[in-house]
Amino acid sequence: MNKLLNRFKGCILGGAVGDALGYPIEFMSEEEIFSIYGKGGITVYNLNNGVAEISDNTQMILFTIDGLILSDNDDEVESIRKCYIDWANTQIGDAYLGIDGINKKFLDKLELVDFIEDISEKLYNKQQLTK
Repeated sequence: MNKLLNRFKGCILGGAVGDALGYPIEFMSEEEIFSIYGKGGITVYNLNNGVAEISDNTQMILFTIDGLILSDNDDEVESIRKCYIDWANTQIGDAYLGIDGINKKFLDKLELVDFIEDISEKLYNKQQLTK
């Protein structure tokens, strides 16, 4: 597989993996983290029903990338704005857990690895067209 495409995938997946590891301690002080996880800090995922959850940080990255892809080299800011509105719509109703929370319905539909694979290929292909 193409080296640049693998880099796109690695960046997106690496960000999501780091987000999932750090999400449970995002707003904790160093003292709180060490008191809960020991002096080494968090070293394993804090699973919720067997799932390492991502935060709105990863969601926003994915919706930003989607906006860049959908812009078709037109007004990228407007395209990203529309995708952010789509993201906000995933946060409404009984699925809404707060701006820094996890949207369970969104995650259930996302199938993160497949989505990252698809969005990475689209971003790579778009980058190749602009060369």
